[in-house]
Amino acid sequence: MGSSTETVSGYVDAKASLPLYPTLFPFVLTVVSCRLLPESVLCPMVVMIVGKQEDLTSVYIQEKVAQRGIETLMFNTTLFPYQHKLTYDIDAPANGSVRQWPETRAIAFSEIKGVFRRWSDGVKVPDSEQDPLRWRLVYRNLESAVNCFFRSLDSAIWVNTAQATDEHRLKVNLLQTLRQQGVRVPDTLVTCQPEDFRHFYQKWDGNIIMKPVLGWADTERVTAEHCSDEALKLLENMPVKLQEFIPGTDIRIYLIKDELFPVEIQSKTVDFRNDPYAPRVPITLPDAVAQTCFQIAQTLGLVYAGIDMRRTPAGEYVFFEANPTPVFLYDEEASGYPISDCLVDLLVSRC
Repeated sequence: MGSSTETVSGYVDAKASLPLYPTLFPFVLTVVSCRLLPESVLCPMVVMIVGKQEDLTSVYIQEKVAQRGIETLMFNTTLFPYQHKLTYDIDAPANGSVRQWPETRAIAFSEIKGVFRRWSDGVKVPDSEQDPLRWRLVYRNLESAVNCFFRSLDSAIWVNTAQATDEHRLKVNLLQTLRQQGVRVPDTLVTCQPEDFRHFYQKWDGNIIMKPVLGWADTERVTAEHCSDEALKLLENMPVKLQEFIPGTDIRIYLIKDELFPVEIQSKTVDFRNDPYAPRVPITLPDAVAQTCFQIAQTLGLVYAGIDMRRTPAGEYVFFEANPTPVFLYDEEASGYPISDCLVDLLVSRC
């Protein structure tokens, strides 16, 4: 079979709604479908992207891999088992197979040598399942089958493993572990109790920020209004993470195995994600900070990460978090770093 491409409808509008990509995609994206490439250029392996076609990073990596002459499969967990089909043999798990029905051939688990875990929305139970007990049964079966599939690909290079990605959600525990190792992290408190909220605010003379425990929302500076009885009633329904405010300049370091690509983000906002057009400037890290980045990745089990730090006016680097699935497209374009090429090099290194 030959290579096949198709236009992704809606990507032009999607691009316009994503300020992080102001100039990266001046054209309509094409997606290389997961079919066999010509035998003359085909490498006997498959790279699987755990993601979705609505995610620009997932699609971009799939295209970059396919340009190397390597077969790809986009595995969207919400489409299993409706479009993605699995067969798993416990006597020969490496000979299990996965396919995107009805478009692709059955791909043996043993052929999948690289996995880029970009995005997972979990599994999706059909709307037809109305009974709560039945719904729970279906959900748990789908989730178990997907997890067994992922676990069976233990001979592939994972960028990153499911375990490392899932543990990223335990952000407070990771901060605690790194602090015990001597990494400078902000003073942090998680609470759902108004009196502890106020005490932490007073401890730092009001110089604190707050964010959800898991993240997925903007970082805010805490003001005296947040300490009112009315505002703190919100803690009854959801705990909050408080941290000392660290003044300085945001630094994002992309780590890919033994490579570092650091950029200075010249933003004036508390959360640089709210300043998508802030200049990105490549920088050189002090040796000690570079070693700290490798230490962080090793501790968290990551071969790829977007490490966020802030450099204080005194020159101290304070660690915030290490994102196992960072969006890098705009930073790659702005900095000139070969981030995507290094990612693909890692994914196809067993070809």
